[in-house]
Amino acid sequence: MFLTLFAAAALAESPADLTERATGTFKSTDAASVIEGRRQAAIDRTLEPMNFALAILARGKLEDTLTACSSYTAKLDGGTFTFQCDDKNQVVTVLGGGPAPFTNQEGKSYMVSSSQRGESMLDVIFQGDSGAQTTTFDFSGEIIVVTKTVTSDMLEVPLSCTFNYR
Repeated sequence: MFLTLFAAAALAESPADLTERATGTFKSTDAASVIEGRRQAAIDRTLEPMNFALAILARGKLEDTLTACSSYTAKLDGGTFTFQCDDKNQVVTVLGGGPAPFTNQEGKSYMVSSSQRGESMLDVIFQGDSGAQTTTFDFSGEIIVVTKTVTSDMLEVPLSCTFNYR
């Protein structure tokens, strides 16, 4: 029994391992057509409970909101997580710290906060006037899984989509 517990402890990811895994440049593993299909399916799921007229108006906004990055550059240094999607503005956030202002490349302002979940996941929350987007980075496997989830009082079903990077 001691050997089993020792082996499990040895396999657990240390903070240094997460720092190493969460630092680098990660490129999408999927073709653009696969990504677009995933995005449209996620948007369709979110729009399904809406009435037809409202769904038509909401589709464009959701398409603009749910963006897929072709690559991420990221660095976890101590308690600070810094990342950049393609050529968009760099996000710098302190894990477990309070919300801090962030302005995207279109000039829209958000409050951003972040936390570590478990041994290998980082959640970054962008809170806006009408809702929030949580970007979850899962560094547990060979493929880095990024899940973007948009919530709002105006959405009965949250918008959520997963993207893969290596």
